[in-house]
Order: sequence, then structure tokens, then C-alpha cells
Amino acid sequence: MRPQLSTILLGFGLAATTTAQNLTQEGPFALRVKGQAQNSTINGYLHTVDVGPVLIEKPIQYEAISSPPAGNVTYEFYFNYTGFSESNGNTVGLVISDAALESNAGSGFYGRPLSLQFAADSNVAYALTGAGSASSIGFNQDNKAFINTYYDDSTYVPGEAPSVGDFDFYSWAICWQFFARVYMPSLSWVTYGPSHNPTCERVDLIREAL
Repeated sequence: MRPQLSTILLGFGLAATTTAQNLTQEGPFALRVKGQAQNSTINGYLHTVDVGPVLIEKPIQYEAISSPPAGNVTYEFYFNYTGFSESNGNTVGLVISDAALESNAGSGFYGRPLSLQFAADSNVAYALTGAGSASSIGFNQDNKAFINTYYDDSTYVPGEAPSVGDFDFYSWAICWQFFARVYMPSLSWVTYGPSHNPTCERVDLIREAL
């Protein structure tokens, strides 16, 4: 089965292909991050951060703790999917926070989906929830999160249309990021090669039952 596009515009792509009644939701669960380097000290959990009353977007901060605080909803995430999108045998859907919050008034869709926000001067994106779009995310058999896309541009040839396929990428990182006057170690994504941001450490993003 073909995955959806790696980034979906809420209120357009998602609403046009499904309804709230078609969605299956799993969770809540925690998102754990663990450094990939042998000498990495990163081993903890993620939570959303409210940066003020004006912004609905929430960055996702890393905390070096052994377990999420019990009952703290900022550490709770959910996986929404239709069952129609798969990649390499793994279901592809949306990771959300704030599951009780209606995304758009009267839409019937709830939660703040996770997406990646890019800057023109860096190969490092930062992850937000509630930014008005959503990344197509799945979890493999080890519960490690990936982002799924149709195409891999490293295979492009001039004048030849690229082949459509299922490409899963695991380029998560924890980087110090600046967002809305707040500077914090945040869930991030390195598109390719060495990170432009020198604070980044590559990590595995792991779904863990609460």
C-alpha cells in the first residue's frame, strides 16, 4: 500500500482522504530518545512546551530523566492512522499531542500533529506539534520512529522520472534550538550529512508504553 505524502496540510490533504470516524488511535505512549553514538549521554524522554498564549505551535523538549512524570499530559503522545498507508509492512500515520483538543473548530479532528519546520540557512529542522501540517510517521518492529516519503532524490537522473517507492528515514536528533524566545534541547531532524547546528546528536526516537 502506498504511503501518504511525507507532509500533509491539515484541512486539505487529510480531510480530503479520510474522516474522523476512519481514524484509529493508539496511546497514550511516551517518546523516548536514546543517543546513537557509543559515548552519547542522551537517554530520556520528550514533552511538549507551551511557549505562550499567542502561539499554538509547541516545540518538543528533551529531558534527561529515567521515566516520564506520572499523569503529566505533556509527555503523552498518540498515533492516529487509517490503516490504508503502510511502508515495508509498518503502518504510517500521524503522531499527535493534546489528543482532546480539536485541531480545527467543527472539523471532528483532534490533537496537534507533529511536523518538521525547516529554515533556509540550515540542514536541521525542528519538530513542532500544532503547526498546521503533519509528517507521515511510522514505527518499525523495534518501535523506532521513521518518516516515510515517496521518493529518494539521491537516486535522481536528469531527464528520467523517479520511481515511486517506500522510503523510510531515521534522521532524528536532539539539538539546542531557539524557538519563540526559548532556547532548549529539542527534537530535531538532520536532512543529510553533518549537521549545520554543532549541538546536534543523532538519536533513536522510540515509542514506549506508559
